[in-house]
Amino acid sequence: LPLGSHRDVQALNAGHSIPFVWRKSDRSVFAIPRGGPALGFVPDERYSPHAPLVLASGDVLAVYTDGLVEARSPGGEKEMFGEEGLKRALGELAQSDRSAKEIALGIVERALRLSQNVREDDITLVVARRL
Repeated sequence: LPLGSHRDVQALNAGHSIPFVWRKSDRSVFAIPRGGPALGFVPDERYSPHAPLVLASGDVLAVYTDGLVEARSPGGEKEMFGEEGLKRALGELAQSDRSAKEIALGIVERALRLSQNVREDDITLVVARRL
């Protein structure tokens, strides 16, 4: 939801995967905290949005479903892509001037490479880059 400027994002996470932001200014990746249990699981639960997140020029926001981070290598020792794999890929891909689409495709390609194109769940990833 727009707040005071077009750079402000107000986020509320009701039990879903934790979104990540890559900051161009210091090339760091951080998580937007989880805001409560999954929507509908706790009757009368009250959800409050986090403090507004200001996205500076070049910053990247990644929102995804669990199918992405749960992508795993086939066989006995199953290595998961995980949140660490996502953070690493986001940090590496966002450093260049790649578009949001190129970053998203690169992240999904890395997860599918690990799983050798075997998916156990759907994968959804939305990437937005502040111009």
